[in-house]
Amino acid sequence: MFAPNIPVANLLRRNDMNRVCVWICIMAFLLAGCGHKAAKKASPPLTISQKLNRSGASDRERYGLVGPVREQRCRTVALRAGERGPVEAGWKQVFSRRYRRDGRLSEIIVRNSPLQDPEGRSSRVVNRWSVDGRNGEQLCYGRDGKLNEKIVFTFDGRDKLPETDCYGPDGSLQGKFVRQYDADGRETEERSYRPDGSVSWKRTMKYETGGTEQSSQYGPNGKLESVSVSIPLAKGNGFEAVFSDGNGRLQNKHVCRFDAHWNATEDVWSKPDGRLMSKRAWSLDAKGNVLVHTEWNANGSIKLKESSEYTFDSKGNWTKRMVFRQVTKNGKPEMAPYEVCYRAIAYY
Repeated sequence: MFAPNIPVANLLRRNDMNRVCVWICIMAFLLAGCGHKAAKKASPPLTISQKLNRSGASDRERYGLVGPVREQRCRTVALRAGERGPVEAGWKQVFSRRYRRDGRLSEIIVRNSPLQDPEGRSSRVVNRWSVDGRNGEQLCYGRDGKLNEKIVFTFDGRDKLPETDCYGPDGSLQGKFVRQYDADGRETEERSYRPDGSVSWKRTMKYETGGTEQSSQYGPNGKLESVSVSIPLAKGNGFEAVFSDGNGRLQNKHVCRFDAHWNATEDVWSKPDGRLMSKRAWSLDAKGNVLVHTEWNANGSIKLKESSEYTFDSKGNWTKRMVFRQVTKNGKPEMAPYEVCYRAIAYY
């Protein structure tokens, strides 16, 4: 799903890699100020979203990389069972991330195989930072090499992100996001604006003693549309979120569990009456790499099960990941070779 060490990314599906790479770029800017040094003062406990995104960690660290990594280049190859073991059946995707010396993500390049894109073109996301490493912009290029979108991030003196402006390829404003924060630097409100300046939606956040958080979503007419309340689990290794509509009717419940480093270990969605909607779980090694990934259907049957084996370099970063997927053979489940990812890592 990806880079298994990313806690939130663990909650997404493996074949969403293109969407995740852009999401990670955006999160790099949203959280950039977290690692920027400022005058020390007593800070409130981290919010759930800050924990999920490892507040204070660099982009490089969020991807579970060790040491001064300059670039990681992944080549994913499909596998099939052969007489003497797994046999490569053709590459699927080449995925490259480049980092600055300070650990911030500077560029992502994705090239799909001819099976996914007959012309083998690449999509690219470029992050540009100001001299102080705070304000910046993100340029998103399509597989035709042309600019699709430009996103400008503006931080304030507290290293918070009060405004994000989105522009089309012709330079026209497509929309903007404006945020407000409390005295402790926690986000309390976010508004989304259309190009004409009208509000498309508003979200407000409240924080209670003990870690409970409430998020309320409002439509363009100011009407309450949905509310989510997130409560930390008793042992502090996750949270339970309850979602309801604007009239207070329960919609569903979401429970997430994590290890000590906030790598996802379980993700469960259920209906108001407790019936299972979906469930995913991950068993991890000491480095946070996924060893086994399992998904269940609503009826409790296994939808997907994968296991991974890793080879590491001298720095502790993996350079090869073998993935096996559960299949049914002669009426019995067994793990069959599915894909292998080779990761070349360059250091400063």
